[in-house]
Amino acid sequence: MDAGNHISVDVGERDIKGVVNGSGDKNTYLASFIASDPKRKIRPRDMLVTNGEDERFPRGLVVGYVGEAQPKQEESGRLYQVIPAVPFATLSEVLVVISSVERIPNMEDRP
Repeated sequence: MDAGNHISVDVGERDIKGVVNGSGDKNTYLASFIASDPKRKIRPRDMLVTNGEDERFPRGLVVGYVGEAQPKQEESGRLYQVIPAVPFATLSEVLVVISSVERIPNMEDRP
């Protein structure tokens, strides 16, 4: 993941929010996770899902899974390794879908 990439996520369905940050290492596709509430218990293998709060990614996309806690402690909490949901090293193609929603007029809106 790109080092400038930050994705707002929820930890599964446990009402824990946080941010996934890219490492910037082009060969390993590593990322890290920091929970917004450092007192909440994060478990290895917890699923990280986009929550849409960053307005860049829609809600409900699986980003990855929590790996082991790393010894490094950030100001905002413990840093966790992220295991990507997608095996980036084996991807050969990526499809980007861009859509726009058109408003369909109601019968009352028609002249």
